[in-house]
Formats: sequence, structure tokens, C-alpha cells
Amino acid sequence: ISFRDFLGLSFADTVPDAKTIWDFSDQLQKLGLERKLFDRFNKELEKQGFAAQGGCIVDGPFVESARRVANGS
Repeated sequence: ISFRDFLGLSFADTVPDAKTIWDFSDQLQKLGLERKLFDRFNKELEKQGFAAQGGCIVDGPFVESARRVANGS
């Protein structure tokens, strides 16, 4: 959802599936273009007054589990 918002996409807009994005990423790596792409992206962000400092997004489900209480020993 955050990526859709960042890109200005609504839920009605079509987006590539995960396999398509994965294949595109593989091709960029094989051609040695991924660094050039990210460098260009960072320059565009800087032009708009933003700076990418790093971080990560974790995509996964929340799973409930039993709580364990420390026994204090």
C-alpha cells in the first residue's frame, strides 16, 4: 500500500505481478544496470528535496503465539 501511495497509484490501477518484477530485477542485475538505476533514482529524490538514508520493509503475516513468562531465575 505504501508503494502504491508513493507512486500515486490507486487500487484500480494495474500493477505488474511479483514474477514480472523479479524477472525485471534479474535482467537489471545481469546487465549490470541496477546500481545505475538506483543512483539515478537517488538523484531524482535529491532534486525533490528527499534523501534515501536506508532501511527495509518487511512483508509478512502477523502470527499469534502463546506468551512465555520469564521465571526470574
